[in-house]
Amino acid sequence: MVCPTNSVTIDAGTNRITDAPYAYDANGNMTNDGANSLTYDAENRAVTSARGGTTPTYTYDGNNLRVQKQVGSGTATVYVFSGTKVIAEYAAGASPNSPMKEYIYSGPALLATISGTTTTYHHADHLSVRLTTDANGANPSGQPLSIRRAVVSCERAGHEVAVHLLRARRRHRRIGQ
Repeated sequence: MVCPTNSVTIDAGTNRITDAPYAYDANGNMTNDGANSLTYDAENRAVTSARGGTTPTYTYDGNNLRVQKQVGSGTATVYVFSGTKVIAEYAAGASPNSPMKEYIYSGPALLATISGTTTTYHHADHLSVRLTTDANGANPSGQPLSIRRAVVSCERAGHEVAVHLLRARRRHRRIGQ
């Protein structure tokens, strides 16, 4: 396995990356990582995340749950929650029997994702999901188990930008922050 050769300098006092083009706002939220430009509201929630001409905007409810994502002029994605867990995604205005995705949980663990007629199963160890399989037990990613690591979190990833939006933090998958 070859490790990446890029590296960054971290300020020990602030735990922030000091190299250009990384930038932070006064609250410590990363606003630029060289690929993404993020803006935050007064509650420190990401409200936009621009990358390469694409600027999704995020809307939150009174419980700080992201309930809508709008990418450009396309149809918005609306998230439906049970407690703090996303259980379905709909195109804005879609009928209740037409979800884009549904999420099946057992307690806190995500067991499966249903997208159209495709069901994907998530197999976890004591830390996180380690393997995703289809209905036949095949690993659709083709990645060996030893290096497969999925981030299945409290909220869905913003795939149009390389940032995972977690419940209280944003996690950048390229730099591990």
